Amino acid sequence: MSVFQKLEENGLRNGRRINMKTRTPVNILKASNRNLGSSKFKEYVGVWIGDLTPVHLCNVLDKYVQEHDTKPKMINVTGWFTVTISNCMDLPDSSIMLALKYAMMPLKVQLYNFKRSHGGDCGQFLVDTVLMANRLKRLSGKVSVLFSSQIINIIVEQGMPSNMLTMSQFTPELLVAIRTALFACYEADSATLNLSRFHAVAELEGHFCPLHVLPMLQQVLFMISQQFPLLRILQLRDNFLCTLRAFNGFSRANMPALQNLDVSANQIQDLMELKNLRNLDLQTLKIAGNPLAKYQPWQLNAMLPQGVHICGYSQKLQSQELIRAPSPSAQGAYSINCEGFTFCAGFAKVYYNIFDETSRRPELDIYYDAKALFSFSAPTELTQSLQCNSSYRLFNRNHLHLRSSFARCGKMRVGGKNVVQTICKLPDMQTSIEEARLEVHIYNNKLRAFTLTGSCSELTTNNDWQRRIYSRSFVMRPDVPPRWVITNDMLNITLGAKQEVRCKRILVPPQAMEAPLASQHRQGLDKSCNIDDQLEEISNGMPKLAIEPKKSFKPKAVLPSFEEMPQLVTQASVDENIKLEREVDDTLLCSEDEMLLVISDDVL
Repeated sequence: MSVFQKLEENGLRNGRRINMKTRTPVNILKASNRNLGSSKFKEYVGVWIGDLTPVHLCNVLDKYVQEHDTKPKMINVTGWFTVTISNCMDLPDSSIMLALKYAMMPLKVQLYNFKRSHGGDCGQFLVDTVLMANRLKRLSGKVSVLFSSQIINIIVEQGMPSNMLTMSQFTPELLVAIRTALFACYEADSATLNLSRFHAVAELEGHFCPLHVLPMLQQVLFMISQQFPLLRILQLRDNFLCTLRAFNGFSRANMPALQNLDVSANQIQDLMELKNLRNLDLQTLKIAGNPLAKYQPWQLNAMLPQGVHICGYSQKLQSQELIRAPSPSAQGAYSINCEGFTFCAGFAKVYYNIFDETSRRPELDIYYDAKALFSFSAPTELTQSLQCNSSYRLFNRNHLHLRSSFARCGKMRVGGKNVVQTICKLPDMQTSIEEARLEVHIYNNKLRAFTLTGSCSELTTNNDWQRRIYSRSFVMRPDVPPRWVITNDMLNITLGAKQEVRCKRILVPPQAMEAPLASQHRQGLDKSCNIDDQLEEISNGMPKLAIEPKKSFKPKAVLPSFEEMPQLVTQASVDENIKLEREVDDTLLCSEDEMLLVISDDVL
C-alpha cells in the first residue's frame, strides 16, 4: 500500500476524506497533520521526502510555493514591520523558519535581520510588506513547531527599531557585501544600476541593507559615485524611501553622467524633497507610485531646474483637478503688489550695475541657474551694419546668413556658464535703468517673471555711442540655498528712433485765383486765341511753392563723359579688424550634425 493510500485510509477512519485529485504532498500534510500521530506522521513524511531535517523541509516548501504560484505578482515594499517572537527556547533557527513558512503558505516568507536574544527564548526579524505583517498578526498564538506542541508567540510592530534608523558605523564585511551587490546589479552596456528592492538582493544574504535608512542610502550613493563614474540610469524602486535628503550632498561633479533617476513605488510625500535633486544634471525623473505624484506638473517643475522631464504624476488628478497653473495675465491682474515691484526693481538695479561694467560681467554667474536659457535678437540692420559688434552676428536669432552656420549653431545659449560667456561678448552699454519701464507678469513664491523696457547707449566699433532701444524679460525660480536665480533671459535690441528732419515751411498768404479762361469767355474773346498764352496765364495765377529751396543749392553741370560718373555706393572707411571678422565668419564652416569646425581648403 502506497503512502497516499495510507493517508487516505487514515483520513477516512477519522471522518475526513481527502480529495485525491488534489493530493499534493503539502495538501496531504495539511489535512493529515492533526489526525496522524507524531510517529506515524514522521514515518509517512520520511517515506515521501526521505530527509526530515528542517533545512531540507524549508527547501521543499519553497520549491512548492514557486511551482504552484500560477499568478506571479510583483512584490512591492509597502512598509517595514518589526516582528518579535517568544517561547523559542531550545529551538534552532531552521525549525522556526520552517514553522513560519509552513504557516504562511502560499506566501513566500522573506525575513530580514533575524536575531535571537534572552538566551534564545526570543527572536526578532523584519518584514517589508503589509500583507505578511497582517498574516503574522492573525497567527499570533496559533503557530507551533512541526512535530511538537510548542506554541510560538508573535508580536508585530510597525516601523524599524530606533537604533537601526540612526546607524552610522558599517562593518568591513557589510561594505564588501554592498560593493559586491552593486557590481552584480550594474549593466555596463546601458550604464544602468538597478537597485530596486536592494535589501532583497542575493549578494546581501546574511546582511541587512535597507535603503529606507538615511545613513545607509548615503553610504550606497557615496560608493556609487566612487565606483561608477559613467552611470547614466539609477533605479531606486521599491525601497520605501521617505526622503531624498541623501542626494543633497551630491552634484554633477560626483555623478557627471547621471541623466535618469527612478524613485517610483516609494513613500516620498513632501514636494520640497525635490529640491535635493537640483544640483544633479538630470534629464528624466520618475515618481510614479509616490504620494508626491498627486501634485500638478507645474508645481513639480517649479522645484527642479528647467529641462527636467518628470514622469509618473497622476493623470487622473491632472484631468479632474480644477485648480490649474495661474496664467500670466490673470496673475498680473490681481496678485502683483508693491512687494513684487520692489523686488523686481531692486534686482534690475543690482543686475545692471554689474552689467554696465564690462569687467564685472563674469560676476553675473551667481544670478543664473545651471540650466539657464539666453535668447538674443536684433534687427537685420544691426547685423549687416559695419559698426555693429561681432556678437550680433554670432548670437542674433534673426541672423540668417547663408554661410554662417557657425552663428546659427550658437544662437540659443544653454547653461549658466555659456550664458555668462555670451553676455561678456556683448558690446559696452550704458543703461538708463531709472528711466526703464517695469512690467511684472508673475510674482509668487515659486515663479517670478518681469520685463524691462527702456533705452541704452551702445559703444560701436567706431568708438562712438549710439542710442538703442532694449526689451529684456527675466524668469526667476527659487533655488537651494534660499535665493532666486534666472532660468530664462530674453534680450531684444532695436535701433533708436531717428529724429524727424522737417523742412522749413514758409507761410504764404493765399491769393485769389482768377479763372482766365472763364473771364475770357465772359468777355467774348476769340476761341482761336493762342493756347500757349492761356497756359502761361494759368501758370502765373498759381500760388507760390510752400517749400523754399536752400540758397546754397546750385545745379551741377553736366558731366562731360561716362568715365567721370560718381560711384553709386560711397566708399566707407572699414576698420581692418572688422574686415578680419567678416572674413572669418565667411570662411568658417560648421557641421551642425557633428558640431565640428572646419576651415576651407581655399583659405589654407
